Amino acid sequence: MHLSKPLLLTLGILAGADALAGEDPFTGFRAGLGLSAGVGRHQIYTTPAYRMGVYMASADTIWSAHGTRQGFLTPTADLSYGFPLSERWIGTIGFRADLATVDAGDIQLAKVGNREDKASMKLKRHVALYFQPGYRLSDNWQLYGSLGYHQARAEYGSTVSGKHKHTLNGFGLGFGAERAFNKQLSLRMEVQSVPFSNYSVAYSGVKAYDAEYGQARGNVLLTYRF
Repeated sequence: MHLSKPLLLTLGILAGADALAGEDPFTGFRAGLGLSAGVGRHQIYTTPAYRMGVYMASADTIWSAHGTRQGFLTPTADLSYGFPLSERWIGTIGFRADLATVDAGDIQLAKVGNREDKASMKLKRHVALYFQPGYRLSDNWQLYGSLGYHQARAEYGSTVSGKHKHTLNGFGLGFGAERAFNKQLSLRMEVQSVPFSNYSVAYSGVKAYDAEYGQARGNVLLTYRF
């Protein structure tokens, strides 16, 4: 069977990377489990149409901006592949997923007597594709940065507008340190900032809210190298 030169070159590079990975705890295929903890910030901005249409009789009780900060803790799964960039530098590409729903908290948008409009949001199916350039400090320590593309499903609901689903996207930045205990086991410790894309909610065909959500989080993962 004839193989093209680019394919042969690619196979040669992968074979060389796997050979180096045999002696390097930070390279090769790895799977990890851990915990992510942090704070989510959910901000909602009501529109003039909402303030004048929903509670027009008592418009002075409506606030134009509302927000909450809610802590969270979720188990996290990780799959990654590390490869040498040079003697000291290491690149890692990976996929990560939160294994639990994150509650963004409740926000009171309006209250007039016994009438109340309260909004809530839950974040589900949060996954990320990432690249981490790392610098080896020693045989068992490395420092790294992280750039990731994040996606999650937001399930939003309020008394007035009902329930809605939105897909949120965003790019996360972070940095961390990794300690290798041996050729197979290592511990990653990192912090991240993940601002998601904004979303809007309509009521009776008219935009009622603009909203934004983001996270500041710390991740601790124990990884196993195959």
